[in-house]
Amino acid sequence: MNISVMLRSHAKGATLFALLCFGVCTCLHGQTAGKGQLRYAIYPETAIIKLDGVKLDTNLGTLELDTGNHVFQFWAPRRSLIVDTVFVKPGRNNYVRVATFSEEFLAYRSKAIKQKALKIGINSVVPGISSYYFLTAVARRVRAYDNSLAQYQDEANNAQRVYQRAFIINDINESKSDFDEAKEAYENELTERNRYVTKMYVLGGASIIASVGIWVWTRKWSKPVYTESPLLTRIKPTSSFQFNTHTFGITISI
Repeated sequence: MNISVMLRSHAKGATLFALLCFGVCTCLHGQTAGKGQLRYAIYPETAIIKLDGVKLDTNLGTLELDTGNHVFQFWAPRRSLIVDTVFVKPGRNNYVRVATFSEEFLAYRSKAIKQKALKIGINSVVPGISSYYFLTAVARRVRAYDNSLAQYQDEANNAQRVYQRAFIINDINESKSDFDEAKEAYENELTERNRYVTKMYVLGGASIIASVGIWVWTRKWSKPVYTESPLLTRIKPTSSFQFNTHTFGITISI
């Protein structure tokens, strides 16, 4: 009697255990099996995208996938290659990612910007200094010459008026002497002014020639070049890129 009761008890326990295991397995299977919708957006738009090794035709879209892990691979010119795993759950899933610029491209861009800034700085030195010098020192010197010429002309005119009104011989001789001195000073000042202006014209021409020479020299500098090989698949060249037929790389120049 006791043995049969024990057997029946063990049978009930085994049945309950089997039902429990079946329920757990069914629950786990319900959680992992099935489909899920994945809405993805990957930038830039020129990115080459693969999902589980299959190339996608667009950077935006919605896919119906098996639940579980899926692997995105995407790359774009001047960007880093991204390999990312996304877990798709039953229902709706969203995935948004931007491919960042590669370290190589950032280094190239930094070098190119520095070189361009250096070119602008060097090409601006001579014109900048010349412009400042002519607008300040030269203009001030020419203005001083003009003021002196105006002063000597006034002195000569005054001496001429005194000469015309004088009746005494001493006044006539004195006014004539003053007129001659003012006239001589005026002519000397005018000659010196013209000589100075001529020198400044020569200096201005030399600065223009030097500026052109420096500009030609900086134009001959070797420009930084960024070259990369397309990843994931070969791509068509765009207007800002130039194919290198030997390495099938992409060359950018500025």
